[in-house]
Amino acid sequence: MIGAILYASFNILTRRLARNDHPGATQWTSACVASVVLAPFAFRQCQMPHVGLQSSLLIFTGCLGGFGHWAIANAHRYASAAVLGPFLYQQIIYMTVLGWLVFDQVPDHFMVVGALIVVAAGLYLLWRKFQQSQTLKNI
Repeated sequence: MIGAILYASFNILTRRLARNDHPGATQWTSACVASVVLAPFAFRQCQMPHVGLQSSLLIFTGCLGGFGHWAIANAHRYASAAVLGPFLYQQIIYMTVLGWLVFDQVPDHFMVVGALIVVAAGLYLLWRKFQQSQTLKNI
């Protein structure tokens, strides 16, 4: 639950910062805040990878995550959250498949029902956004 709240807060802050700030500034802000907040935990629990492949995968994952956040911050400059939300729902599919393949975690019915509720709510908001834009065109 805490992870979901933090992720939602991250998305809301990204959307708000993207209105006025350059995507690079948004990226820098989120990296600095995360570093300051997570540093005390990292210093206590950090274990350096010993294998070159592990280090390479960590760097590659960090670069992909950074690029993804930059792309989302840039997209928020051109579209509303209601329009962008359904594109973020693909993460549910990726995380479910990766959880199953990598960690052998089969989704239970609670996860499926929760995902369906989230996706349905987002698609409803998208539909409402298009209805409002059609209404404004007709006026």
